[in-house]
Amino acid sequence: MKKTMNVLDAVILLLALWIFHGLDFSNLTVFDKIYVGTFAIWFLLFIIRIVIILKKKFGGNTKE
Repeated sequence: MKKTMNVLDAVILLLALWIFHGLDFSNLTVFDKIYVGTFAIWFLLFIIRIVIILKKKFGGNTKE
């Protein structure tokens, strides 16, 4: 599981949550919308990376 999440990912996630905590979602500026979109893309790619790594680790080859 160490491959799936490194220190930079943890820092990005903590900073994102800290910034999201202070956002006023009823009055988003253009900068806020760009930030939310960028984080959404990062999160999606992070999930895809975890799925690929876990599939390689636990999927294995079933050649019999």
